[in-house]
Amino acid sequence: MYRRPASKTFAERGAIALVEYLKKEADPRKTELPSDDPPVGEWIRKFTVFEGNPRSARITSQNSPYSPATVSSYLGIYNLYLKKDPLMRCRINSLEQTDMLEFMSRIGEIRIGLPRKKENRKKGDGYKMAGTRTFEIAIKFVRMTFREYGKTHPRWFNPFQSIDAPKSVGGNPRDILDDNEVIKLFSSDTFNDKMEKAVCAAMYWAGLRRAEIFALRPENLDWKTPKIRVENAWKKFGSKDRELGDPKWHKKREVPFPVQLQDAIKELWENQGKHEFVFAWKKGAVKHHPLSMGTCDIPGPGWARGRLKKWLSRAGIDVSSRNIVPHSARHSLATMLEQENVPLRYIQDLLGHSDYKTTKGYLHSVEGTLAKVGSRISNHKAEAVETTDQTG
Repeated sequence: MYRRPASKTFAERGAIALVEYLKKEADPRKTELPSDDPPVGEWIRKFTVFEGNPRSARITSQNSPYSPATVSSYLGIYNLYLKKDPLMRCRINSLEQTDMLEFMSRIGEIRIGLPRKKENRKKGDGYKMAGTRTFEIAIKFVRMTFREYGKTHPRWFNPFQSIDAPKSVGGNPRDILDDNEVIKLFSSDTFNDKMEKAVCAAMYWAGLRRAEIFALRPENLDWKTPKIRVENAWKKFGSKDRELGDPKWHKKREVPFPVQLQDAIKELWENQGKHEFVFAWKKGAVKHHPLSMGTCDIPGPGWARGRLKKWLSRAGIDVSSRNIVPHSARHSLATMLEQENVPLRYIQDLLGHSDYKTTKGYLHSVEGTLAKVGSRISNHKAEAVETTDQTG
């Protein structure tokens, strides 16, 4: 097979085998070529669980352990798109580049967005996975498992070696609120209760993710500095298996604790009491499906998303042509800081990003800064009080 290679792949393997043979001859202590040859599916399944995961120990030693959400996403990808593919039955040491190209072609042809029940499906339903974020994640997952195999089998030929990874597909773009709209959001009769105001302030004034907001404890708030220590976030927040873990990318950090958020939290505690978590109701104080946490209840993962549209509507902010979601608050904060020439590195640390390229995607071109907006909100409220006194 190597003497008269029928393809470029076998020619490359032959060259690698020859080099390894000469190394062994030069150094008799070289280990023998590994004899294990598992089916591809058996190898990939190892990455869908914590126990026995070939990559887990290594990244844990780098202080970057897997999160439950990551492993859960790998399991979902495997079960939905990989488990029944013919590649899973192939032996990993017998793979060629053509096998991987055919595999990628098959995955790209899968239609997603189909009705769950087969009887409701029609020919042409859904859209092909190729070119979607799902396709990118599935292929990169398989590539990662192959790289890991190569780390412990250095003489193995990785069939992905000459195949480029899929180009990144952008997710749903998030739009932002400009500084005038943020003023309207916090100056109008926007919120029905103290919890709504406090959570919205944490989103727009501290740039916290929802999983971080609802994991904050009173001891994370430094009122003197003032700073917020972001040390935890909920994992699998919407499931029964939810647990507290590190923030995303395992990046614990400190963020500003602006006066607007301080005041909102004080009002919340005066109204609902101080509990294990900062953003919590008294036990049984609400009926809209809270998450029970011993002596208190906290909002669920979809709570803020369901209320944001109502807040914007009450504030008279038109977002009909924009995609404004809770995560847009982080984009808005990053943009206001950028416009004040705050260094990109600081904004990256504030938002807890592992890569500055991620931070760059949060920056939009609008006017205004965090400090100016806060000051204008205070002035707007003072003017409103003065006008009321004069008319009264």
